[in-house]
Amino acid sequence: MPLHPAFGTATTTVSGDFIWHVRFTFERAVEDAVTRQGTTTPRYTPPSFALACYVVAVSAVEAAMNEFFLTDTPKITWGITSPESYDREKLKWLPPIKKIQTLPDLFFGRTLSPDESPLREMRALVDVRNELVHYKFAMKPP
Repeated sequence: MPLHPAFGTATTTVSGDFIWHVRFTFERAVEDAVTRQGTTTPRYTPPSFALACYVVAVSAVEAAMNEFFLTDTPKITWGITSPESYDREKLKWLPPIKKIQTLPDLFFGRTLSPDESPLREMRALVDVRNELVHYKFAMKPP
């Protein structure tokens, strides 16, 4: 019996180990943040967790952007009012790099330069994360 065409074009596979590493790294980062046990000395991370750290790093930056700009936090905490052209529902779906450029511009009238550090490095980090998370099963690994 031939496979359905959709099965022939299935695109995404991520190993269970990788998913576990991302979850473990994320939970460890949240625990550090909540208990304020962070340290300036890096703790040892096994090499198998290295790729998971890329995913968690991008998630953390995006979560911070969402928390600061797409909730009531700016008004309540800092007295910053949302701009008139502010549509939370539309903005929350922007890709991380677009959020980093658009949201500060909306709130403060300025943003990071797209061709300079740190946005250039963040773009590279997001690209690595996308290669890992949106990996399409193919002959060429990410």
